[in-house]
Amino acid sequence: MSEAATTGSGADIGPLGHSFAREVRRRRELRGLSQSDLASQLRDRYGLKFHQATIDRVEKAIRPCRLDEVYAIETAGRDRSASKGG
Repeated sequence: MSEAATTGSGADIGPLGHSFAREVRRRRELRGLSQSDLASQLRDRYGLKFHQATIDRVEKAIRPCRLDEVYAIETAGRDRSASKGG
């Protein structure tokens, strides 16, 4: 395992994880959400124990995400965008 692929927490994020991290930030910003807004939606809608600092670590590719968290991150922002547009 290379040093570049390993974070300070010991988690191996890898290239796909880094791409995901960039995409989380890009989509969050496109949807007009702050890190705190997204974390709050993830707590309220999905019962995930996310806080602003958790979103920050995800976006910096420090914290890996489970599949259920990936789904929740994507649908939380998408649901808000859809309700604003229609």
